[in-house]
Amino acid sequence: YMGTLSECLFFFEFCAMFLWLLAYALMLFEAALVLILIIPLPSNTLRGYLVRAYTAVWKNANVRNSVYAVIAIQTLLFADSLRTISHLDEHNHHGDIAEMVDRIRILRNQRNAYISGFGLFLVLIGMRLLGLMGQLHAARESVKAAKKA
Repeated sequence: YMGTLSECLFFFEFCAMFLWLLAYALMLFEAALVLILIIPLPSNTLRGYLVRAYTAVWKNANVRNSVYAVIAIQTLLFADSLRTISHLDEHNHHGDIAEMVDRIRILRNQRNAYISGFGLFLVLIGMRLLGLMGQLHAARESVKAAKKA
């Protein structure tokens, strides 16, 4: 049983909406992780705990594969929304309703491009911040060791 065309379209729209909701939730999660990484830490010990915790989580192959999958999905979503925006910009409708529907689609895809673009940006920023935090922790530990010697 395939269902009617309207049922299939409704199912497709529901899946797309769920995917964009998931992309939005992931962007908020990435923003929270980046926020944790940019908070000034009072001691190098706390920084060391944070770096070790992130490193321990990153060593898990399932976590790494999940992050790579999220990056791939966000990249595809970003490319699709940009493609749809450029495709919809080329339409020339002469009816008011058709033009309004196209404008709504353009605005929706612009929103989706922002969500997926910011998500990709936050992943890159988070990875770089984690690397910098690890380097800062190692540098402060070597300065501390040099002062003791």
